[in-house]
Amino acid sequence: MGNEFLTMENVFRMLNSQYTLYIEPLIENYGVLLGIGFPILEAFFPPVPLAAIVLANISIFGFGLGYLYSLIGTCIGSMCVYYIVKKIARDWFERFSLKHERLHKIKERLKHSRPDALFFLLCFPATPSCLVSIAAGIVGLTWKEYFIPLVFGKTVMIFLLSYVSHHIIGLFSEPLKSALVLCGLLAAYLVFRKVYQNYMIKNDLL
Repeated sequence: MGNEFLTMENVFRMLNSQYTLYIEPLIENYGVLLGIGFPILEAFFPPVPLAAIVLANISIFGFGLGYLYSLIGTCIGSMCVYYIVKKIARDWFERFSLKHERLHKIKERLKHSRPDALFFLLCFPATPSCLVSIAAGIVGLTWKEYFIPLVFGKTVMIFLLSYVSHHIIGLFSEPLKSALVLCGLLAAYLVFRKVYQNYMIKNDLL
């Protein structure tokens, strides 16, 4: 069983390291510009590997700054996509969503179960943030209704990317580590709910 987990970890790191080999030298040469710029690009172009960008940023700038640059970049990129869809191309993307099953499902979920659905969609790397930003623009969320879940969700997601990349064995073999990750996710969700409720009450939306 131990060899199986070791193989899983090696494969996971190998895939990320292949991208990091190309990304890390560029960030080293151009510094913060690309440290923030690459996550912005990922928001527009999902095939760009965010996990590799986060790992490269942390490797070059240290955990604190690398984490912060990744968070700033991905939030700026996601807000840009959201504004472009909402202000410029909403009708076109509305029609496009009828042909794109996954985008349509995300859009319908946001219509009926926001903001919790938005927070959890943004937490997990399996959901392309580009589609979530497009759906938020189509649905017509205000910038605050999108920005608050975005910041909290991306904060959790980038932590998961950086933590899981380094501790994937521990998550399977040490239940305590898994429990701590789940507790952190729950704590972030509770704080998000409190902040969002305060925003809704302040604006007489509840």
